[in-house]
Amino acid sequence: MKKIFLTSTGLTNLKVREAILGEIGKMQSQSVAIITTADDEKENNKYCQLALSQFNELGFKKVDFVDLERTPDYDFLDYGIIYVSGGDTFRLLKFAKEANFRKTLSDLFDRGGVYIGVSAGSYIMCPTIEMSL
Repeated sequence: MKKIFLTSTGLTNLKVREAILGEIGKMQSQSVAIITTADDEKENNKYCQLALSQFNELGFKKVDFVDLERTPDYDFLDYGIIYVSGGDTFRLLKFAKEANFRKTLSDLFDRGGVYIGVSAGSYIMCPTIEMSL
C-alpha cells in the first residue's frame, strides 16, 4: 500500500503532524531524504532547515538533503521516507522527470516507505500541476 501525505506545510500543522506521525512514528531507524530541488536556496532554505529540525526532534538519526538537479542519479535505496519540499513546481517537476523520480517512488512504495510532499512536492504527485499556476 502506498503511504502518501500531500501537505501545504509539512510537519508544521499539528493535525497533519499527528496524522503523519501515525505512520512514521515508529520509523526512526529509517533514513529520511529531504528533496530541496524546488528552491534556489536548496538546503539553506528556511523550510528545509525547519524540516531537518523537525525530523531530528522526532528522533530520526539520519536525515539527508538531496537535490535532484545536482544529483539526478542519487540512490534512494536506504531511505524509508522521502520528504519533498516546496518552491518552484515547474523546476521540481522538470528535474524529477529527468531523474526518473517516478521509479524512485515506485521502489520506495515497494519497500513500504512513506512520501511526504509539501506544496510543490504535493503538486508533482497530482495528475496535473495546473492548480499551481
